[in-house]
Amino acid sequence: QKEIKDGRKPLEKLLPRIMAKLELDAKQTMEDRRIQAEHNRIQEEKLRKFREEQERIEKEINDFKELINNANLWHYSMIVRAYIKEVKRTAISSQSLDPVVENWIIWAEKKADWLDPTRNLSDPLLTDLILDNEPFKIKREKKSIYSWS
Repeated sequence: QKEIKDGRKPLEKLLPRIMAKLELDAKQTMEDRRIQAEHNRIQEEKLRKFREEQERIEKEINDFKELINNANLWHYSMIVRAYIKEVKRTAISSQSLDPVVENWIIWAEKKADWLDPTRNLSDPLLTDLILDNEPFKIKREKKSIYSWS
């Protein structure tokens, strides 16, 4: 801020210079605001790009975790299937393949199919379960008085 007073020259004679100075100051202020707005726009664009990159990275990490989880579930389903096959082979070779064992084999095959992410099957009794592979644990998704570990 400036204060202008009458001096050697009357204030009326200084008005053109004062107006010119005010115009220059206004132009400089407008230019400063334009530069600041451009700077803000650039910063916002950088921030937007950074956030997009972070979202892409986060999605990539989540997709990779899902891939690993599905590979582990598939692997476990193969282990279960191999176990079922061995139980069946043992029961046949020992001539103990009775209806109870056959029913268990059918039940176990359905669980192996449910576990296998390539089959994408549901199980009416296990729909609320999450399979956690670190190490392999079964947990309830919803809060319950029951817990498996």
